[in-house]
Amino acid sequence: MNEPIGIDCRKFKIDDFPIYQSWFRDPELNQQLGPMDETWLKHIISDKTGAQYSFFSSDTLIAVAGVVFPNTHSTYYYLTDIAVKPTRRSQGIGTQVLGQLLSRPDLKQTREWRAAVSPENIAGIRLLRGSGWRRVISGDQQDALIMFEWLGREMR
Repeated sequence: MNEPIGIDCRKFKIDDFPIYQSWFRDPELNQQLGPMDETWLKHIISDKTGAQYSFFSSDTLIAVAGVVFPNTHSTYYYLTDIAVKPTRRSQGIGTQVLGQLLSRPDLKQTREWRAAVSPENIAGIRLLRGSGWRRVISGDQQDALIMFEWLGREMR
């Protein structure tokens, strides 16, 4: 495991978009989370059902993550995505981002979280499993995504 770096977090701003969008020239990131366009930006800037967060190290954007808040349809937070700057992969940043999200004071309505990951997204699956999330086995094994949950335990 890499040594943790100092990471600052704030809500995503329009000014973050050009840099974030440039990451999607990376084929792997674009395949898993893309394409990244103005429609996405308009949605997350106006959305009140969740939030997108920007993570910085030394004033450089290194990760972006999205969360849907608990609501009348679900009692848990739903992690929609974590994108790490392609040149910063495999440095433990995803784990740090996940830890910061789970400990944010404004995300404490419940301790239950869920995330769905494509079976092809090996890095996403490895991140969640390595951080102590467990796979949810549903009755419908036809789902195209793998569901994970975190129930407020300490992250590994």
